[in-house]
Amino acid sequence: MKDLQNEKLGFRAEGQFSTANWMSKKTTFICFINHRLVDCTPLKRALESVYTLVLPKGQHPWIYVALDIEPNRIDVNVHPTKQEVHFLDEDDIFEAISAHVQDALVNQSSCRVFRTQSAQLGEVISEDHVQVTRARSYDPRHLVRVDQTEQTLDSMPLQKGGLPDRIRPSECTLESITQLRDQVLASKNAQLSHIVQHHTFVGIVDLAKGLCLIQHSTQLYLVQYGILIEEFAYQLALQQFGSFSTARLEPPPSLRELIGIGYDMELADIHTAPLGLSKAQVVERIAKKLLAHTDMLRKHVGIHIDAQEETVLAIPTLLPQHGSSGVCLERLPSLLFRLGPQVDWEDEKGCFYTLCHELALAHVPPSWGTMRDNSCKEQQEQEAWSIQHVWFAHMLGSRGRCIVPNHLPDDIMTQIASLPDLYRVFERC
Repeated sequence: MKDLQNEKLGFRAEGQFSTANWMSKKTTFICFINHRLVDCTPLKRALESVYTLVLPKGQHPWIYVALDIEPNRIDVNVHPTKQEVHFLDEDDIFEAISAHVQDALVNQSSCRVFRTQSAQLGEVISEDHVQVTRARSYDPRHLVRVDQTEQTLDSMPLQKGGLPDRIRPSECTLESITQLRDQVLASKNAQLSHIVQHHTFVGIVDLAKGLCLIQHSTQLYLVQYGILIEEFAYQLALQQFGSFSTARLEPPPSLRELIGIGYDMELADIHTAPLGLSKAQVVERIAKKLLAHTDMLRKHVGIHIDAQEETVLAIPTLLPQHGSSGVCLERLPSLLFRLGPQVDWEDEKGCFYTLCHELALAHVPPSWGTMRDNSCKEQQEQEAWSIQHVWFAHMLGSRGRCIVPNHLPDDIMTQIASLPDLYRVFERC
């Protein structure tokens, strides 16, 4: 690893690390921060998680990392001997280093060496040499019985071989998008973000109400997943702004017909009747507005509209390689309708902000916040699978890194159980 720099995060890193052909029974981790040998357990764990994908079980890597961080970003008063330090944007710096190491391992994974050993038959082990291993004692009140890195068989169909894909920011140089991305980082709720990025998904509670259960450490939380997915989708839209993948619509539907359906779905009569506007007039105004901005919509957010035929050719998808087919078709009419009155077409930053929010809302699973009939069990199962294995799986720190902002409602995540508290009540039962 040679001269990894990030001026925004204020750090520079270099080091050496073992390839997939080198392995040991114990991790060797050497870390220097500003030329001082320190312990950095979070970085060690982050890099070890990268190696778990390429090394056999029970084998560990050799890692040397030297970090140069701006002195005003470091807090050295966290350990009496200065053996540990804390610094700003730790998670972002660790992710950048882990991503760099992961990319290097991917490039070298085409050539692997596997060592074998012939079995020695006929060896007799004396009873005197048999040792009985005592069980390690632990406190069951604080035992975490789940691991957020574990995977289940039902999550495998969409996963291809190799290392997991990470969501990379697009190379967008627009100042307004840079400012919007910075606003997301500035509004971060550190506690809730840590819970979401290191959770274990438990299950869906109610699709119509948008409720699910997740576990973090020894706590169980009730989450309003609809609001959380909408916020995460907004962050994904900002990250991929200007380089969206798309899903084509065959045959291309009529733009005006979709806007008309969206007019009915949004109950727009309530708002337009006092203005003296008919449905046809509203549809015509929105259609003209979108047709006048076809190039911008195609270039920046991946909405392809044929201006000649007045049809919708393609729609954007935020997670194209991870089981998401793009905008929910149930929400597509509402999206096109809302692009008229809900988007600030006069100001660049305001336009991109509202565009990304409308795009995020259109990606939320269709049962939440709609009048959709959920009587089809197959549709319910597919939607629940998508919520768990597509959306929440990519909120983890090792994948998409969902940032929970401070402006979300306080009840978006409610602790409903704690293992130590349960033991206090039921320990004698």
